[in-house]
Amino acid sequence: MLRLSVPLALVLAAGISGCAGAVPRSSKAASAAQVELVPTEVSAEQLPSAVHELLGDPRPSPKREGLLVGVVRRQLKTAARLFAAGDRDAGLAVVRGALYLVREGEAHPAMWTNQGTALAEALVEVSRTGDAGLARALISLILAAPPSPAVAEQAKQHLTAIDAFEAHPRERGRLETAADQQVALAHRSLFEPTPETLERAGHATVSWMTKALETELGRPNDANFDREEALEAYHAVRAGGASLAGLYLRHGLPMRALEQLEKNDLARIVPAALRDRLLRSGEHSDPKAWLDLFSLFRSASDPDQPESSIDREVARAASFSIAIELYRAAPQEVPGVGPLAIVALEQGLPTLVPLLVAPTLRDHPDLETLNWAMTLVQRAVMIANATEGVDGARQVVALSKPILQQASAPARRLQIRPSAGRIALGLAAVELRAGNLARAQASLKESVQLQPSVDGYGSLAQVERQQGNLDASLGALARLLEIARESGNAGAEAEALVQSYEIEIERGNAAPANRALEQALERALDARKNARNPHEQSQAERLLARVLEIYGETEGERRASTRALEASRGDLRETTATLLDTARRALVRLDLNQLRKTVQLAMEADLAADDRIYLAVWLRLAERSLKLPGNGLVEDALENTGDSERWPQRLRGWALGTVRDGELQSSARSALEQSEAQLYLAFVPFFTGDKATAATRLEGLRKSPGIDLIELVIARDLLRKQAGRRPSALPARFKLP
Repeated sequence: MLRLSVPLALVLAAGISGCAGAVPRSSKAASAAQVELVPTEVSAEQLPSAVHELLGDPRPSPKREGLLVGVVRRQLKTAARLFAAGDRDAGLAVVRGALYLVREGEAHPAMWTNQGTALAEALVEVSRTGDAGLARALISLILAAPPSPAVAEQAKQHLTAIDAFEAHPRERGRLETAADQQVALAHRSLFEPTPETLERAGHATVSWMTKALETELGRPNDANFDREEALEAYHAVRAGGASLAGLYLRHGLPMRALEQLEKNDLARIVPAALRDRLLRSGEHSDPKAWLDLFSLFRSASDPDQPESSIDREVARAASFSIAIELYRAAPQEVPGVGPLAIVALEQGLPTLVPLLVAPTLRDHPDLETLNWAMTLVQRAVMIANATEGVDGARQVVALSKPILQQASAPARRLQIRPSAGRIALGLAAVELRAGNLARAQASLKESVQLQPSVDGYGSLAQVERQQGNLDASLGALARLLEIARESGNAGAEAEALVQSYEIEIERGNAAPANRALEQALERALDARKNARNPHEQSQAERLLARVLEIYGETEGERRASTRALEASRGDLRETTATLLDTARRALVRLDLNQLRKTVQLAMEADLAADDRIYLAVWLRLAERSLKLPGNGLVEDALENTGDSERWPQRLRGWALGTVRDGELQSSARSALEQSEAQLYLAFVPFFTGDKATAATRLEGLRKSPGIDLIELVIARDLLRKQAGRRPSALPARFKLP
């Protein structure tokens, strides 16, 4: 068992925000195994348990080889989907994680069969950085299995370009040339895990170090002094030993690294501490030695840390495999599991994390350990949603039940951060983004039962409202108001009261609606008075503007919006929210001048491309409604906002007239995109005069799954405006700023 304190493991984990000594198979043995290999199909649901099995038992067997092929294929499919969605960093991370699972002699062409898309996209990414070693490795993998003609041609073109670049004559010293060769071959061995690539990389690293020791450069004032060669010699002597160790640690082979150092008389220039840890990890699988090695290579792989002398690509690959060996040495201890959980999150394996972490808790974990576990679960939910979608997030939560149950114990639930209630709230947010109101409702009810909160009850109230459960929605808002009053959160009170007003208006209850709105105005003014910083000031002013908008106090609302914008300077998120609110109101009122002014301000503030697209769409709707020609501002706002197949770009085409109404509807993929498309297509008849048709369409969208869509707020405002529903006059006791 690993006898280290938990705080040390937590410190290591905070740095992120094969069995040791296993005998590698020979090429001949590997070839024989490849003939007999039967790939195992691995679904997304089976992936965590499949990887867990691979990590637990590194002994070669036909079953293990087939399972490894299935895992790699599954991950490459995930990477291809991420690349297609435009998330290229995540796609490359998943490819890295898949390849790092394969060690020397384990590569098989079946792993790459029909996976050319992901590998080709990864090739594009590494080529952008000019990394010839990684590029050559990916090309080799692509061509190892029968790729499509297009993918094969692309790979060959990349290879030709690399060869041409490397053939170009350059003025490089003998040692610099050796260093270039070492980096290229080392990087190739990271992505192409064959005995041949590892042997060549090891030989190149030994040659680089040996040449550095043989170099006699003289002193700086000598005629033959070469500064660049001197720096490279210093680098080779200082980092060569760790670099060579990293190549073999990538495959879990610390003793092979020591053997190479001793055989080539290089151990004398390697720090004794590193040699000691290689020996202890290799001979005894010492968890403490593995942990020290992980700390060394992990720090070198972090781009946010000061420049390290160890190559970052080598360090990243080595730290992944070291984490695996550390886990194998201490699979139920926090320090043994923590590093692997972290690299799993980073390399596209978030659903694995609960299976790693749960055994460390045992029956009575201390609070520090439980907080650590819950932090990892929370991160795993978010990352799984990004890589696998809502199904991945659900899977993490399902696999985390043993952890969540311990965190939900009544005696402990208030001491755990993040709490089980917060995890449930996070899953509800994921469900809402996927348009799953019923599932979100269940998670929200669980969340507020475990941990009553303003956020939980606020979202629950919106979901109940969307589903037509107006009494339940008002009940959730009442609980929200209690919590907000107890905590002195006047802004949250005001927002809940505005929602209460809207629901009472929908039910035809004018008196309670007006009381709620009057209270909302009072609390919004209190929030403004109590604001402690520009961020809170901007939020309070936006909230006040919303209440005054409902009252029809246009001048007071505009003053509040102006103050909100001034307070938000330097806070792009708050500036964006203020400008979107201002534009929304201008669209409902068909105030073309205000809309144009807001779009211009958005361009000057350099709002994100997607936000500028929405503002431009609203401006185009107003111009169409007023039957006025555009002044070119829509086109200016849409310039340089991209032309990909993402949903905002399809709205962009709709605003420019290149995407027709029917095409917009048919191109919507997710539930939220479909709701958004239907809302915009309902706005068209409203703003072009056919308000009866528009009202019918908008009424049908009251239960849209997109509770956070700003277009839904616009739809409700338009329906209230058309119905002539107005509150009573602003109470005389209020003096507006």
